[in-house]
Order: sequence, then C-alpha cells, then structure tokens
Amino acid sequence: MAQTEVKISALGERIAEVTLIKWLVNPGDFVEAEQPLAKTIHDLIHRARENKLIPAEIKGSTYHHKHRTV
Repeated sequence: MAQTEVKISALGERIAEVTLIKWLVNPGDFVEAEQPLAKTIHDLIHRARENKLIPAEIKGSTYHHKHRTV
C-alpha cells in the first residue's frame, strides 16, 4: 500500500509561524481527494492570524497522525 505524506504548502515570506489546531479526520477514516484533513492557524507578519484548511492530495484511508516542527 502506497503512503502519501501530507505537507503544508509553501507559505511565502509573510508567514511567521504555522500551528496545527485540529485534525478533521481520524486514523482509519476514508477521505476523498481535496477533502479537508486538518485546520491550521498561522501568524501573518503585519496582520492578524489567519486560518487555513489542509486538503488531502489523493483519496484513501488515513493511517496515523504525526506532526513535526520544521
């Protein structure tokens, strides 16, 4: 079974920090392509905070959640 890592896309220079605030699916759930997987919030330089949904790139089943700081 192939695995796909979910990545936060390039955010640009105006983004200071991104925080994952909520998973919208559980491990083992089936998801469709473009279905929102997680909700993030990021601090914009010179502006207030902004929310962003992270979509699935492909359809399939989720297998586990982990995140790391980069």
